[in-house]
Parts: sequence; structure tokens; C-alpha cells
Amino acid sequence: MLQIDFFDEDLLHTLVPIHTLKPDAVCFVADKRRITDRRLVFAKKTLRRWNPSVKVSCVDVDPDNLVEIKAALADVLSKRPEGEEIYIDLTGGTELMVIAGYELCFQYNATPVYMDSTRENLLNALSGKALMPVDHISVSDYITAIGAKALPNSHMRPKEKDVPAVCRVAEYIFKNLTQWKRLNEYITQHDPRSGELLLPKGAPQELGFSPLLNVLVREGLLIEKGNGRYGYRNQTIHSYLITYGVWLELYIYIKAREFFDESSLGLIVDWDGTDSIDRTDNEFDVIAMHRSAPLFISCKMCAPRVDDVYEVASLASRMGGASARACIATTKPLHRLAHVPNSIYNRLDKMHVGLIEIQEFQERPAAEIFRNVLAVTEETGLP
Repeated sequence: MLQIDFFDEDLLHTLVPIHTLKPDAVCFVADKRRITDRRLVFAKKTLRRWNPSVKVSCVDVDPDNLVEIKAALADVLSKRPEGEEIYIDLTGGTELMVIAGYELCFQYNATPVYMDSTRENLLNALSGKALMPVDHISVSDYITAIGAKALPNSHMRPKEKDVPAVCRVAEYIFKNLTQWKRLNEYITQHDPRSGELLLPKGAPQELGFSPLLNVLVREGLLIEKGNGRYGYRNQTIHSYLITYGVWLELYIYIKAREFFDESSLGLIVDWDGTDSIDRTDNEFDVIAMHRSAPLFISCKMCAPRVDDVYEVASLASRMGGASARACIATTKPLHRLAHVPNSIYNRLDKMHVGLIEIQEFQERPAAEIFRNVLAVTEETGLP
């Protein structure tokens, strides 16, 4: 099976139809003035992750010259074995590419297809009938396609049996940030590498984190051993208690799993995956995939700044292209600043960067919160 694919700057439009049809051979049709050889090389690498034996070729066309596009496509199609199954994907590319592809389907008995993201189906462009459900791509597919590489995550994921307790502790921390700050500072200042937490008599009351300590013991994340000695449930929980901002990232990651196709925690990306040097260029707090489109969530245990908004929008665009969306999650009630014209709340709205105020999860289902974020972020981008 051959699939003709018009290489689009939006990786979702380029890759998802191929991942869905799973052809034996792919021919990219690209405008080399806009699509670099480097981009094509990484796209081929992504395809070969799915099917090591897939044959990949590329033809260069002038996207403003219909005659040239048709001639290039005809040259490819005329050389294919008689009776071979051929699909021409009309999802991406320019208008003239789509016109050329559609016209040649009749001459070479090819099937024109396009992706309907709303119905999540690959459709026959002639009949409008669904051929098959869309087979979505992953975060790792995006990373490969842009020539980056993923490094070990910055945080360990909680064990499934610990997830309910982690959520309850996180909810307590969000309402009692001062207690958490004092406990975290105490642990990090008094031998954070130790496998035990040693608290002198009266210290929890004097330092103001006794109620939080009791919550951690009740939830089984700390084990009381007597004489002011506490053991950590496991190494993962220990790592959480020495990292101030991790609880918001954990909570958002866990809630995202209830709605999204895929979510990742603390993903570190080296933008240049072509060499042997690992550069911890950027860490993404939470990435969640919805219908092959990534949502990048930056988690802030304090009030976000304007720079934070620009950063998450820029990183989302760099990583996921036109389909990527950006969001900020915070423990602060930013909606109270809606009446202030230049507030961070209104800046988020103007840039189509989503906002999650953590108390929302006590008021509405996670699915409703995330659907609202996706609606707001549909046109994410720098002004």
C-alpha cells in the first residue's frame, strides 16, 4: 500500500493519517522552501519507529504551481505496480496540493482520504464514509518528529496504591501552604538524603507544621517510629517531601489521567537529539495528549508571572506546532483579578493560554475542567 502525504507544518496533520493507515510505502510531497530536509529526516525516523520496513520518499514541489504539483504526483503514481492500493491524504498541505491530489485519484484509481478530528475517523473524501477510527500518536512521536529526545523524567510517578493518599495530602497542602513550606524547609535543611525524618520534641508545634505531619502519618506516607523518628513510605514519597512544587504537578498529572489519552509527569527534553550529549534544556511539568494534540501544563505553587505565560506558550509551539495548546495551573485564585485590565488573568485569556485554579477540582469534575481548558486554548499563540 502506498500513501501520498502532503507534508504539513502541523505534525498532527502529517503524522496521524499515516499512523492510522499504516502503509508499506509513504511519499511525502513537500515545499522545500518551508519544510527543511531536517524536518523530513525526523519525520522518516518517526515513521520507522512504527514500521521499520516502511519505504519513505519525498518529492519537492512549488506549492503555487498546480501544473508542477500534478506532474510530480503523476510521475510517482505512474511508476507504482499495477493494482497496488493507493491512498492520497488530503488532510494537510496547501489548497493547490489538495486539488491536484483529488484530481489524480480518478486517473490512477487512488482513494482520497482526510482526517475528521471531531469524529476521530479517517474518511473517504468521495463518499464521506468513515474508513477507520483514527489511531492517535503519542508525546514520544512528537519528540522524535522534531528531532529532540526525552531524558529520564524529573519526578518518579506515584505507585498506583499510593495515588489516593497522594491526592488527599496534596489537597490538604494546597489549603495550608505555610505548613507545607515550613515542613519542606525543615526536611531540606536537616539531612534531606536521610532515610528517616528526625524531629526534636515539640518541633512540629513550634515550627507550625504539626497538623500536616499528622495528615502524612494518617495517610501512610510517613511511618511514625517513636521518639520523634519518622520513616518515609518509600523512596518516591521521600522525593516528594524534599521538592516544594511537586505536589501540584502530581495532582494535575493524576487528574489528567481521568480525561486524557496520555499524560506524562516531569518530562525533560533535549531539543537536539542528534548527538550523544544529554542537555536538560527544558522540563515540562505535565503534558497531556487529547486526540493526538498535546496540552502543555505549567504548574505554579505561587502566582504565575507574565514571563511564565509567554514561556509555556512558546515551549508548546516549539514542541507541538500548530496543534499544541498551553495552560497554567496554580494554587492562587487568579479569577479575582478579572476586573483588572492588565492582570495576569486577562493576559492568559488574551493569549488563549488556559488556566486551572486548583480549587476548581473541589467544585467540578476533572473532565469538565479540562474540556474548558481545551476550548479556551484552541487558538494558543504569541500575540
